[in-house]
Amino acid sequence: MEPDASFLVNPSPAGTVWVNPAHRRAVETLSLERFGEAMRFVGGERADANRKRSVVRVRFEGRGFFLKRFTDPPAKDALGRLFRLQRPGTHAEHEWKMVRSLAAAGVGVPEVAAVGAEAGSGLRRRSFLLTAELEGYAPLGAYLEGKGDAFKLPSGRRGFIEDLAGLVKRMHEGGISHPDLYSWHLFVRETGEGRDFALIDLHRAVRRKRISLYDAVRDLSGLHLTVPPEAAGRTDRVRFLRAYFGSDRLGGAGKRLARKVGKRSRRIASRRRFREARGEG
Repeated sequence: MEPDASFLVNPSPAGTVWVNPAHRRAVETLSLERFGEAMRFVGGERADANRKRSVVRVRFEGRGFFLKRFTDPPAKDALGRLFRLQRPGTHAEHEWKMVRSLAAAGVGVPEVAAVGAEAGSGLRRRSFLLTAELEGYAPLGAYLEGKGDAFKLPSGRRGFIEDLAGLVKRMHEGGISHPDLYSWHLFVRETGEGRDFALIDLHRAVRRKRISLYDAVRDLSGLHLTVPPEAAGRTDRVRFLRAYFGSDRLGGAGKRLARKVGKRSRRIASRRRFREARGEG
């Protein structure tokens, strides 16, 4: 991919690391400015892990950072980008690109502190991404808990629903699909005029010339399944679609989308992997 010209480049036989000058001291103090050292990094607090990648939270001068390492990246994701005539790159480079694309579309994203890519040209090259913790934002679940009684009446949820629809609308108008658009990847902060949302975990996001019905159904199914009923009842979900389409009425396209989202959501909810991800066994 075309690197960000503002980033410092640290090449080595093992791989290349791009460093955001604004976070240079943090990257160097944590010994993450060289690819091999970053992939061997030990420490921090485990935030997430599976056999394909790991995420640890580290701190520098009171600021939190998340180090995501793709240690066994699945080739199918890179092949998918290749079939769409996009340069595969590494998973971290792709997520970096998606961060920049979403920011350009007016969607909140974490600030990238460093990106590392293994040397070579294979589809399964290892890589890492270091992002700064979102300041002033709360995870959606914690945000909803903090609202308490304010969300018991539909009138208290209206602004939240419309702002959430605006987030997805901006993302799709920017040509970006986020197949992992689950509530645990959403962060919220209050503003003087409403709310800002930010998205994380973008390594499977894709950019297209036009968001298809399939893309919209896939993205919205994740939200439909994971935003709790107390935050969005049936009326709220209709209001969401009206705001998403920018219409006072839910026309034929909206009703079709709603039916497809419901059908896909029921199918996903029955999958064991999804139930395990939600801690339902």
